Amino acid sequence: MDPGTPVTLVHLSDLHIRSDTDKESGHTGALSHAGLKAMALVAHVQQAHPDAHVVITGDVTDSGTATSYVVAKRILKTWLDPIRLSLVPGNHDCGTWGQTFMPERRTHFRTTFAPTLASAMSFPWVKQVGPLAIVGLDSNVKPEGEPLARGRLGAGQLKRLDALLARLPAARVPVILLHHHPYDLEPTAELEDGAELREGLSRRLGRRTSLVLFGHRHFSTTRTRHWPAYYQAPSSVVVDRDGLRYRVLTIAADKVREAWETCPVPTG
Repeated sequence: MDPGTPVTLVHLSDLHIRSDTDKESGHTGALSHAGLKAMALVAHVQQAHPDAHVVITGDVTDSGTATSYVVAKRILKTWLDPIRLSLVPGNHDCGTWGQTFMPERRTHFRTTFAPTLASAMSFPWVKQVGPLAIVGLDSNVKPEGEPLARGRLGAGQLKRLDALLARLPAARVPVILLHHHPYDLEPTAELEDGAELREGLSRRLGRRTSLVLFGHRHFSTTRTRHWPAYYQAPSSVVVDRDGLRYRVLTIAADKVREAWETCPVPTG
């Protein structure tokens, strides 16, 4: 793809896919039939935006079990290519109900989606898609057994991110992906080192066109008056108004256009 060609990003998040054999988690209420809705969403995006790059900002699965990753891989198989899909882990991908960190479940994420990642076992990673430099972060850097609702990038990852951004060519538009909310101070859901992330991005990127995409809270917010522009995706499998709504971002070298599209709710 020519670096001067605008790129369309479809931003999804918090799919919460599970297997029928996962006895430790169940979907009721807003997340009912999450897998069925995720399948419909993939089909809708594929038809409406066959050339878009899809980003998923975490909680692809509901509890990170091996069987749930099998189901998730089957649902997302159309996109399992680094040119088509970028995704990062959420707290639910790394432990039962997203509550406590379990290293083997994060490993399931990395091995399942290795074909789509620039570096399967290392964060941050970076890949080039047209004019974009898409950077993936892991906001679940925790000791085994520690709560996951609050995220953490860790000093090491933040240092590597700063060095990575320093090397990016000026012509590239940085698009940073992570799961946890980088500026919400809700004590049960915040990114613990969010202030450090925001300060580092502001210092390193300045007025350069750049975006930060994330999820976690299951509703949409934006901060777009200054760079970086921050976009939070709602849960893509929770019905909003008359369907499953998702944000579409068209990005060129110096501008971003935002739109919303709706996938009908599947029946049956």
